[in-house]
Amino acid sequence: MGLGGSNCQLHALKRAAERGIGTVLIDYTECPPGREIADAHLQISTFDTEACIRAAREEQIDGVLAVGTDQPVLTAARVAEALSLPSALSVSQALAVTNKRRMKAVYRAHDIHTPDYLYLTRDGRFTDAEGAECACSLRAPLVIKPLDSQGQRGVFKVSSVEEALRFLPETLSFSKEDSCLVEEYIESDEITVSGWVREGQLFPLTIVDRLHYPEDTHIGVCTGHRYPSVHIAQKEEMVRLSERVTAAFALTEGPFYFQILRAGDGSLYANEIACRIGGAFEDITIPRLTGFDILDAAIDLALGCDTGECAVSDGGAGGAEAQTGARRLEPKLSGEMCHDENSPQRCFVPLFFCKPGTISEITPQETILALPGVADCGYNFKAGDTIPVMQNATARFGHAVVFGRKEEMASRLRKLFDTLQVRSVAGENLLLHDKEYYE
Repeated sequence: MGLGGSNCQLHALKRAAERGIGTVLIDYTECPPGREIADAHLQISTFDTEACIRAAREEQIDGVLAVGTDQPVLTAARVAEALSLPSALSVSQALAVTNKRRMKAVYRAHDIHTPDYLYLTRDGRFTDAEGAECACSLRAPLVIKPLDSQGQRGVFKVSSVEEALRFLPETLSFSKEDSCLVEEYIESDEITVSGWVREGQLFPLTIVDRLHYPEDTHIGVCTGHRYPSVHIAQKEEMVRLSERVTAAFALTEGPFYFQILRAGDGSLYANEIACRIGGAFEDITIPRLTGFDILDAAIDLALGCDTGECAVSDGGAGGAEAQTGARRLEPKLSGEMCHDENSPQRCFVPLFFCKPGTISEITPQETILALPGVADCGYNFKAGDTIPVMQNATARFGHAVVFGRKEEMASRLRKLFDTLQVRSVAGENLLLHDKEYYE
């Protein structure tokens, strides 16, 4: 059973089909992209745990998989528990990595550095980590977040408590909880550590920069992943923090996705952890960059198979650039993983956003895939659709995955953005991009 059928879940459904594994897709939309790949599509919300459990029993599934988005990770754990199926996480662990109150409690219990925080109740009262009412001692600016949402829905940067109270109803509209998280805003760069946990040991695979949409209120919306991180010189410190988080959440097996905030003075803060393959197409980037096929491993884990050895597929890249073969995770960090700033290999995953408007014409995906270094691309809108004003990640137009050597990347990204056209009915190219992609 696959939870979600959007573009970031397509590769998992395709891989299952290639391996002869039947799939039941759970997605509340009428015609999700994954519908054309899955053997069956049930129009159920991935947030509706009880409906998913009933469907799993009726379909007599052998495993359940959630990739690319946060909240279905909890649904997957609950389905697995109800049907006694293999699972990377217990329900308690899944709650801890999908609910920010639980997540912060784990950080606090294990003295893991994270921004100072409080909780704000629906009726406008601040409470501390123990639930006691208190005055707000946090220093502005602040960030207000739902405890149990995803895709940056309801996340705002605010300049005062009064502004937080104004945004409170909208933030809680994306949550099932009666309070939200308020934390101090850290002026920082965001870095993502992706890896695999095997027998309780974390194997870091990639360390990337998570770039953000340049908006001062709707913050944290990702516009791209850049590999390797420009802060890779702090790799050892980032890995140590990631290992502490692995131990704090008692993770034993499965994918690891951890967001770190790096302040201007180099200090690191734990932001959020997610025990899933990331939504920036890490199922393509990690195999190409490290030789470890994290998607095959996740599918094997969901079916209760050995994940110790996973073959590498070319992920659509083709040609001599694709790596092949099979590799085991070594008992220590391989030199092929977490490349440093001197590595010749580069990767960029631009996540496209557009100005609001109605689309009349889009450059065909085949044209983009024919460009040098482009291993994958996908669109979330089609001609005739209207792109909304950007408020969260749901406004993302699409994505591409671009590989190349250090000296090639700037020209390859320029070519990509020069080629991709998202034309409005008035003939304007709605696509937005930033020069930072070329640097």
